[in-house]
Amino acid sequence: MGYSKGALISDRLSREEVVKAVEGEKDSLSKIIKAIHVFGPRNYTAISRITGIPAETVRYKIKTQLRNRGIRVYAHVDYGRIGLARYALRLRFSHEVEAYAPKILDKLAEVGYLYYYGRVIPRWEYVCNIALPPDLELKYRVFLDGLVDRRIIEWYSMSRLTSVRYLSMDTRFYDFDRGIWSIPFDSECYNYRDELEVSIEEDVCRDPRIDSIDLKMIAWSQVDAYLSPTDIAKRIMCEPKKALYHYKEHIVKQGIIKRYIVSAGWSQQDMRSIIIRFEGIEREDIDEARRVMERIPFTVRDTVSENPVAYTSYLVIPKQYMIPVIEYISERVSTTLKKCMEYELIDSKIHQSYTIPYEMYDDDDGWIFNVNDTLYIIEEYGKLMRSVEYSNTPLQYG
Repeated sequence: MGYSKGALISDRLSREEVVKAVEGEKDSLSKIIKAIHVFGPRNYTAISRITGIPAETVRYKIKTQLRNRGIRVYAHVDYGRIGLARYALRLRFSHEVEAYAPKILDKLAEVGYLYYYGRVIPRWEYVCNIALPPDLELKYRVFLDGLVDRRIIEWYSMSRLTSVRYLSMDTRFYDFDRGIWSIPFDSECYNYRDELEVSIEEDVCRDPRIDSIDLKMIAWSQVDAYLSPTDIAKRIMCEPKKALYHYKEHIVKQGIIKRYIVSAGWSQQDMRSIIIRFEGIEREDIDEARRVMERIPFTVRDTVSENPVAYTSYLVIPKQYMIPVIEYISERVSTTLKKCMEYELIDSKIHQSYTIPYEMYDDDDGWIFNVNDTLYIIEEYGKLMRSVEYSNTPLQYG
């Protein structure tokens, strides 16, 4: 599938803009990565044509210099195109449940639209993200109230995200041979990310044209974009021709995959996850916060939420760069934003991301959620975890 068909070029990007961005890179690997943002890591022909690098060389470099060295490529899925809105959720588990809280959240990813959680140090609160149809928001709040009533969680706050952006790695500061970041901290070292490196979601579609096969294929694209439709077909036990049809006609043509994100992720360096938040700000302050945060090579995504307005940026950062980055931000934001700025560390052992909640979709009924059934599942699962914990507790003497 060549680029001439325009199947994977964003509506906001012309072919000329893609060519210009690619030509601006100095080395062949950086050119390939720029093209991957638009065409994905498997379309060697399109990458070759847009970069001028032979297709076999493209294939070799992607395999040996990216995939084999742990550079992750994943699809940024536009949740709105599949009928889901994103929400920020923050909660604290009750003392009795805290020991197995991650297990509860793992289960909630199966039955309750959750796609990310991380425990905040030192408060031991959890920052989470959920994606559900807007029509189910009220039901979901009733469900969360039920968790409070059952003393599974002490409290929660939930707000809808009005903007979600994913940012690819800045290749200028990454040593692919050694697998480490190397950054000079001065005022001239950062540039704004270009359009190929930033992927933005659109509004929620009220009547998405999708089915369970589409959603399973989309989920695997989030896990590993190096997989072909044929590879995914084997994993979801679908006939290859049928899977390819769904990929081309449902996923590509509807623009469900916005862009491909290239990420060094948790490389060989001692990495930490940190959240920078500006809460209670005015809407005109959002752009300023974005301009500062998107200059930082470690920023992997950011969001804007409402009621109150908040801009939140997520960074995956080598430990030795944490203080310099916080200083860099503090020196460049306005006094207004300084007053609203806070940062939190995510427990490196207690955080998890998931794919789209494809388990919650039924081909006949669409996206589903039953409050009472889900409360029962979580409550019974909590009892099971508690009994396992007690059965594994050694006897105490004297």
